[in-house]
Amino acid sequence: MNCAFCGKNGFVNKKRFPNQFIEESNHCIVILDRTQLSRGHTLVILNKHRINITDQKLTEEERKDFIDTIYYYAKFLKNNIKDNAGNKPKRIYVGYLGDGEKHLHAHLIPRYPFNKSDNNFYKCFFQSSEKTQGGFWYVALRERNYQKSEFFQKTKKEKNTEYKKIIKLLKNG
Repeated sequence: MNCAFCGKNGFVNKKRFPNQFIEESNHCIVILDRTQLSRGHTLVILNKHRINITDQKLTEEERKDFIDTIYYYAKFLKNNIKDNAGNKPKRIYVGYLGDGEKHLHAHLIPRYPFNKSDNNFYKCFFQSSEKTQGGFWYVALRERNYQKSEFFQKTKKEKNTEYKKIIKLLKNG
């Protein structure tokens, strides 16, 4: 099995994510995404290897725990995480794509209020106010420009320090 999340036994190996690990539920693990496209970007990963939400082997218990864990952390992030300017997210995008890594997981991406740079960029795509800006474009811009991001420019030590701050917040919730 060639899976970025699993060990040889078909289960997620949480030891692969020492600086990112947040919690383990009955059927999922929760980690910070290494990219931090948006501060607090979190992954909920089904512990047992299942390809996607329609996998015939996915049990009802696994599905419920997966959805409940997504809900809990999306709600927690929305109410508790802040960007570097001290703003809480306006939304938590929940992305389940499954094209890149064929292992059931979801991205929880905090969407903070737009800053001036965001507004200028999105005006290229949309005519009016922030009400029509966001969604796919918010995530796509960050993904495409990740290597230019403030987080990417940090040293490994600085990234690990940032992970520790966020994990402490999430574990204390």
